[in-house]
Amino acid sequence: MRIYTARELDQTKFPDEPWLIYPTLRRGSNWLVGGKPDSNKSLTLQQLCLYACRGEDYLFWRVDKPVSILYVNADDNERDVQERLRSLNTIGGPLPENLHLICQPGITLTPSGVDEFLRWTREIDPDIVIIDHMAAFVNGGTTDCAGMQMYNNLITTIMRMGKGVISIGHFNKDNKDNKDEPDGNRIAGLESVRAYHHTITTQRLFYQTPLIEKYNLSLFRTKHFKNKPFEVKKLVKDKSDPRLTWIREG
Repeated sequence: MRIYTARELDQTKFPDEPWLIYPTLRRGSNWLVGGKPDSNKSLTLQQLCLYACRGEDYLFWRVDKPVSILYVNADDNERDVQERLRSLNTIGGPLPENLHLICQPGITLTPSGVDEFLRWTREIDPDIVIIDHMAAFVNGGTTDCAGMQMYNNLITTIMRMGKGVISIGHFNKDNKDNKDEPDGNRIAGLESVRAYHHTITTQRLFYQTPLIEKYNLSLFRTKHFKNKPFEVKKLVKDKSDPRLTWIREG
């Protein structure tokens, strides 16, 4: 790690970090995907992976060139993931070799668990690491300060390696106190869960056949753009365009 003087830092010109997946993930940044259980967060990311690994645009996401992805899945076994990827492979052809899958590794983010994640990352050397999902891997859960510190240390180290990180988080259960909260505030865990991520998107139910046709997603916040952060953006299908497009509310 380099130590700068203030003058050296002021005189240093840093290149723009390239987009891995536009407009939600740059190289060296992170992205949190939140939603209720069974709102198809994993399904969406897995189909995005199949497209992004081939350098293909997916829904409203733009992918300029193929990316290599390491997807670490806490909940699903190899057979379930195999069946899902086959059904989501709407492009056709063999599944991509640059999508690497670790299923049910059975670890939490203790110091040894963090070391294991970093070992996988160094050996596979992907462009993107996906953590599905935070609550399963964070020791003590996303409300545990020590556990979240280990998570933050892990993704900071991965980002400093020049990679993008995508994590999945769950909403708190619905109750009278949170029913009017913006979706981004409903992601379970400490405030640092939301504050630490560069981009946060949340999603609700959508319909798919098997490519998604109707999708309701909100961009809660992004640090990638210099204009005022959006509170709510929704995605709708333009009848003249098979892709989904951003529609700004308010």
